[in-house]
Amino acid sequence: MNSVMTRIAAILSMGVMMIGAKCTSTPSIIKPETPVATVVYDDVKKVTESNEVVKANAEEIQQSATAITQSAIAIKDKTEDPVVAEEASKIVIESNKVENASISIQKEVDIVQKDLSAENIQPLLEQIEQLENTNSDWKKKYDDLVAASTAEIQKIVRIFWVVGFAMIVAGMIVAYFHKVIGGIILCAGFVSVGLAAANQYYYQEIATVGLVVFIIGFLASAISVGYFIFRNKKTEEAVADNVKLLEDIKTEIPEEAKVKIFGDGGLATKVQKQSTQRLVKEIRSKLVK
Repeated sequence: MNSVMTRIAAILSMGVMMIGAKCTSTPSIIKPETPVATVVYDDVKKVTESNEVVKANAEEIQQSATAITQSAIAIKDKTEDPVVAEEASKIVIESNKVENASISIQKEVDIVQKDLSAENIQPLLEQIEQLENTNSDWKKKYDDLVAASTAEIQKIVRIFWVVGFAMIVAGMIVAYFHKVIGGIILCAGFVSVGLAAANQYYYQEIATVGLVVFIIGFLASAISVGYFIFRNKKTEEAVADNVKLLEDIKTEIPEEAKVKIFGDGGLATKVQKQSTQRLVKEIRSKLVK
């Protein structure tokens, strides 16, 4: 009697353990907060739910096939008709095939479900979420850098406005004395102002190109001014030498010819402009000193 009670208690204990094992829920996947990780989570959830449906259907098919097999075996054992017994044997074979196929499907689903378990998927979602957060941080840093760069570019553009207008004014003044140099300065000024005006649409590209154009225009203007200053210096030296030469020639020519060429109303007065005459007088006064 005691042995029977012991066996019953053992069976009940095993039943309770099995029920407890079934009632224990597997760890669930924690839903992430970032967009891409959320999409992956939703896809995994959909596949898991679909697998559960497939497994449930496979279990039902297995149970049906098992029932058919048992019925066919019962018919085969009871019948005395060889034809019926043969057909029952065929049904048993086909039902076993269906049952085995259903079991294989359930095993495959279990493998997939294990791959999609929280143990495997949760670390992957955490990595994706971490990458998204890192990307968000870098994007914020990039936006801050762009904002700072834009502020610096705006400062440069304001310089373009000021320098451009200054070059236009300076170019007009210089053009009064020398058209080529004045024209170069004017062009550089108009380019700077035009680029500054277009900055509101294409500020980064325009500011970069404008800086290059401004530097090239400034260097070209500086080189041109230097060249013309050097050339004018040489011209002044040549004019001074010619005035000195004429002064020396005056001592060698007759008085009558001197008066006819250099006297009041003479040939030099008719040929030379007043500005030239003033320049000759200035040079002559320096030679006398």
